Amino acid sequence: MPRRTCQSKSALETGRVYDYTIRPARGQAGVYVLAKNDLMWYNNFNYLAAGHKRGSEMKIQESAENYLETILVLQKRNGNVRSIDIANELGYSKPSVSVAMKNLRLGGYIRVDPEGSIHLLDDGRAIAEKIYERHTLLSEWLTNMGVDPEIAAEDACRIEHVISAETFDALKRHAGMMTAEAERAGQ
Repeated sequence: MPRRTCQSKSALETGRVYDYTIRPARGQAGVYVLAKNDLMWYNNFNYLAAGHKRGSEMKIQESAENYLETILVLQKRNGNVRSIDIANELGYSKPSVSVAMKNLRLGGYIRVDPEGSIHLLDDGRAIAEKIYERHTLLSEWLTNMGVDPEIAAEDACRIEHVISAETFDALKRHAGMMTAEAERAGQ
C-alpha cells in the first residue's frame, strides 16, 4: 500500500480527506502518514490522531447527514434503497453518490449487500432518525407560522444540521404545548 508523509497539517484541516487514513508517523512528532485506500471522513484529523475510533462519537459532515436522512426516507417510501435511487432523489451524479456511500460504509453508518441494496446500521439509523425528526418538526413549525410549505422545507433542511440539541428539545416542548393547547381549545 503506497504511503505519503504530510509535513503540513494544512492539507488535512479542510475536514475532508478522501482515500487516505491519517496516522501519526512513528518517531516523528507532528508528521502524519496517509495510508491510501482507507477512507476517513472526519471533521478534524486531530480527532483520529488522538486515538478515537470511527463511529458515532464524531460529528459527521452535513452532507453525510443528508445522505443518511435520504436513505431513511427512501426506505420508508420504497423499502429497498440503491445508490441510483439516492442520486435520483437528490439530483446528484451517480459517481458522487458512490463516493459518499463508500464513505458512509467505511465509517460504519451503512452496509451495502451484494445486490447493491443499502441498509442503515445502528449509528447511521440513529443519525438519520434524529435529522428526519428535526426536519419534520421544523417544517411543520414553520408552516404553522405561515411560511410557505416549500420554503419551510428548504429552511428546515438547513436548520436541522446546525441547531443544538438543547434548542431543538426546547422547540419540541414548545410545539407539544402548542398542540395540546389547540386540542383543548377545539373541545
